[in-house]
Amino acid sequence: MAETTYSSVLDAARRLPIDAQHRLAVELLKQPDASRLADALAAVEGTRGRMKLPDLETLRWVAEDEELCGY
Repeated sequence: MAETTYSSVLDAARRLPIDAQHRLAVELLKQPDASRLADALAAVEGTRGRMKLPDLETLRWVAEDEELCGY
């Protein structure tokens, strides 16, 4: 049996459909000491749809920069 790690659980949760992610979050909030989870969920919901990827020129600059990419 494969060992379950924190990051493997998070990766599995990220692959869930949005409605399943929401149901999971609701279930986690029902757990004891859920106040920290509530804060985290509020932060995620507050940024949903607002985060933007860098423009193509910035991506190119990062990819070609020797200091950043180690080439």
